[in-house]
Amino acid sequence: MSGEEQLVSLEVAKIRTDGGTQVREQIDGLVVEEYVERMRSPDVFPPIVVFFDGQDFWLADGFHRFRAHSRLEHPTVECRVLQGTRRDAVLFALKANNTHGLRRTNADKRHAVKLVLADEEWSKRSNRWIAEVCGVGHDLVGGLRGQLADSASLPKEGVARVGQDGIVRPAGRTTSEPVPATGDRVQIALSAAEKFDRCLVALKKLAMAVEHLALVPGGNYLRALRLDDFRTNLRQSADYLAAMRPSGRCDLCGGDGCQFCSQLGWVCAAVEPRG
Repeated sequence: MSGEEQLVSLEVAKIRTDGGTQVREQIDGLVVEEYVERMRSPDVFPPIVVFFDGQDFWLADGFHRFRAHSRLEHPTVECRVLQGTRRDAVLFALKANNTHGLRRTNADKRHAVKLVLADEEWSKRSNRWIAEVCGVGHDLVGGLRGQLADSASLPKEGVARVGQDGIVRPAGRTTSEPVPATGDRVQIALSAAEKFDRCLVALKKLAMAVEHLALVPGGNYLRALRLDDFRTNLRQSADYLAAMRPSGRCDLCGGDGCQFCSQLGWVCAAVEPRG
């Protein structure tokens, strides 16, 4: 991928979205509707990001914005154009979704990891490299790698992998890596975290639904009354939920299970470790 970048207006019809560069599990229709209304206002949105391989323009970042432009039948859209292949666009998309945009669900995170593991070259990289690219814990990568190990394209245990420093090493765990919690504990924690994420998504959809109510005839009074208070309370609820979701191994037992973590091995960001 070249470092060259241009800011141009491209015809919407020329931008390809069919190359697997959409790394979320699905597009959120309510977010698209929100963007459509804001574009009509009109709000100013950042340019979408596409990669040009000499023939095709591959959309890498801004799928919800792109869908909103398409809904509004805009003939062109402002784009940051980078030189690179479709696979460069996928890697960019994986990293972009880690840092901004709609909050990812656990399903989005697993989908991203599976995309990387399905690639013949990337699947040979270390769990830590994949975890960094996808913005997830390396335990999740290891768990999904194990589930997909029967695939002929996926490296089995004992096969050499490429580390983050580019050095090829055996796939066995090194002594410097922490011992993961048992598979049952990991699955329980991931299942609980997914339920928290579903609640967070529901809160976001609720917030957008109320925003839409305030725009329709008969709903304008919402803006004059307590809409700001509603937003604040909803944001606080979302922050509390995010802080309470299982987020990592217990510092006291290292994931083996103890009384502090109720034998689960996992704790949330709001829990202070006890010495």
